[in-house]
Amino acid sequence: MTALEPLWKVADVARCLAMSPSWVYKEAEAGRLPCLWIGAALRFKPEEIRRYLEGLRVGRGGAVFPLRGRVASSAVDRKEG
Repeated sequence: MTALEPLWKVADVARCLAMSPSWVYKEAEAGRLPCLWIGAALRFKPEEIRRYLEGLRVGRGGAVFPLRGRVASSAVDRKEG
């Protein structure tokens, strides 16, 4: 029989993903981050969070999109005075 890995709390997931606890709550409540509700407590299976991260991985040749409101310098037309 395999031992179960302890469930993670919001702070554990936030630390793992380098995000804020409020981001973790928002994503979990929106259904975009796999989670478990145990009563009023929000918990996470570590293996599901690892799978979530793998799903975000951008492979070689994959598209990377700029952050909203930011333009890559190569795309900016520059006019010299």
